[in-house]
Amino acid sequence: MSFARSQSFAGRQSFIGKAAAVIAALSLPALPVCAQEAPPVVPVVQELPANAPRLIVAIAIDQFSADLFAQYRQRFTGGLARLTGGAVFPAGY
Repeated sequence: MSFARSQSFAGRQSFIGKAAAVIAALSLPALPVCAQEAPPVVPVVQELPANAPRLIVAIAIDQFSADLFAQYRQRFTGGLARLTGGAVFPAGY
């Protein structure tokens, strides 16, 4: 490829890039016209039962493996026995 030919190719590429930038810049103001309107937001009102809890406490015991918890579950008394009645996630990592 000759030097003159490579310059005209580079000039053509530059022109195409500039033309694409101008077209993109001119089309940006038209984008809001093309946008769809969001549907109206309808508030959801849920009626809570009278005995609904006002506070939920979550306790996470780290470094206490699930297999040990299951192995000694029958021997727990007091507070640890109360924890066995809740949710246990043996693979919660």
